[in-house]
Amino acid sequence: MIRNWNLVTALLFFAAGVVLSVSAVNLQAQPPVVANSPGVVFIDKAETLDHWRANQDVTLTLDKAYRKTGLACLSVKFLIDKTKPGTAMFSRVGIGLTRVPESLQMYLLIPRWQKFTWGEARVRMIVQDADGTAVIAFLSGDYKKDNSVFPKPFYYLWPKIRVKLADREPYWPGANGKLDGIETITFEMPHRVEEFMFDGPFEFRLDEIAAVYPGAMESIEARVKQIAQRQAKLRATLASIRAKGTWRRYPTASLKVIDYFLDWSLAEAKEGKYVRAARNLEYIEALCDRLDTQLAAAVKGDIPWPESPPANCSNLKLRDGNYYDGRRPVYIHGFCGWAGPTEIAGIAEMGFNGISSEVNPHDTMPCPDVRRAPQGLIERIQACRANNMAFDALIQFHSIPDWIRQKYGNLTSSPLRLANNRFLPWDVSDANLRRLVKEQLEVVIPAIKGFDNLISYDLNNEVWYLMLGDFRPDDFRAWLKKKYTGIAALNAAWGTKFGTFDDVQYQASHPTAVDDLYRFNQDRVTDYYRWQVGEARKLDDTRPYYIKIHG
Repeated sequence: MIRNWNLVTALLFFAAGVVLSVSAVNLQAQPPVVANSPGVVFIDKAETLDHWRANQDVTLTLDKAYRKTGLACLSVKFLIDKTKPGTAMFSRVGIGLTRVPESLQMYLLIPRWQKFTWGEARVRMIVQDADGTAVIAFLSGDYKKDNSVFPKPFYYLWPKIRVKLADREPYWPGANGKLDGIETITFEMPHRVEEFMFDGPFEFRLDEIAAVYPGAMESIEARVKQIAQRQAKLRATLASIRAKGTWRRYPTASLKVIDYFLDWSLAEAKEGKYVRAARNLEYIEALCDRLDTQLAAAVKGDIPWPESPPANCSNLKLRDGNYYDGRRPVYIHGFCGWAGPTEIAGIAEMGFNGISSEVNPHDTMPCPDVRRAPQGLIERIQACRANNMAFDALIQFHSIPDWIRQKYGNLTSSPLRLANNRFLPWDVSDANLRRLVKEQLEVVIPAIKGFDNLISYDLNNEVWYLMLGDFRPDDFRAWLKKKYTGIAALNAAWGTKFGTFDDVQYQASHPTAVDDLYRFNQDRVTDYYRWQVGEARKLDDTRPYYIKIHG
């Protein structure tokens, strides 16, 4: 599992999200209460509009196609008319929290095409308790840059927002002048020039509002301990059932999933990702509930799972694009990555039957005069074989050792390609590149082709190839000469008057010339992969080869 270890800092936007804080307030929230902390409470998951209210300027709908975490998100469309006083507003009512959380967390997506004053939108958030006390926060797209983090603008895809309630400004005193719970949360988009540059329609999306309380870490640790105890009882119940059969794969897989999610929940909570941890725990608590019911039926002899004998994932045969174990079709499903033997065994226990893993030039050619077998890849294939799992080998040339860069100058003449194309930055026509790729294939394929659980080779990950100026003009002219019957045909297509193909100059302003150059680029990359697959087939022509397409 890949986790983001960046520290969350006030007023900084980055890939994990957004943290907002402002000056201290006069209104006093209740002192933090850690004992019996609720940990994390999900206020709204955008599952229904029943508890939402809006004025006439706002249209609320549930969008199930474009969401962040749950079954849907709240799509908010509103009009701004600066000739009118007031605001476009909508509220979540009936929340009923009687204790003040440390912070509120939500996901708020502002579409990129909208333009605002200062380059960002300002949304006012009013938090009010049952006796009327209210505080205000501004959800703002303004951010500061810092060398230690990676800031992201407000319109970054589904930024996470955390609002610390102790830092909110007072808005209304209410009956006792103290925020002592949350009854409503209101979002306002004022009809004022400071927030919105233009009159007209605007929109954004809101997904999952959660309250995080002091003591969230302790609360999550306690829940993890309770679930682990419950899991142990479920495991013991399964072991006590005398009935044998391959149906046991289902409850065993569920119990293993619980193992992983308990570990992930604790790890994420330690990183301060309390809401994500709580979301994990909700899922596995529901999984435990389901297992409780299923195992209770199984104890009585009513096995709720079907017999499901595993396919033999060694010596699978490929017919009509499908893998078969004899006459039985086999669907390969699993993970990509660098799992070790213990992790592979756990993945197999969860019911998955495939692993895809990679080897790169750092493994096979660490020094100029060294070519070695990919021992790590071999060990992963062996571990998969021991756990009846199919294996897909990614033989990529993405990451190269420094000695190759020093000797061959990055294998491209274009700094732009290196800066903009991490997955395929090379000049695919370069003779040195092709020689090195051929050497890599000659080391890897003979070392692994004898494994009977190896089902396929992937020769590149997420291909995309920019049209840049690092090609040879004569190569393009030769391509044009093959496409057109003569120079007159090219002149007619391009609206030019060249005497021969040797005279041809690219015409950046002519649509047909532009189209021809992109087609040349496509053919250039296709030729490279045709060559690469051809070299690989000389070493093993018994398995399929493919290249993953990016985007």
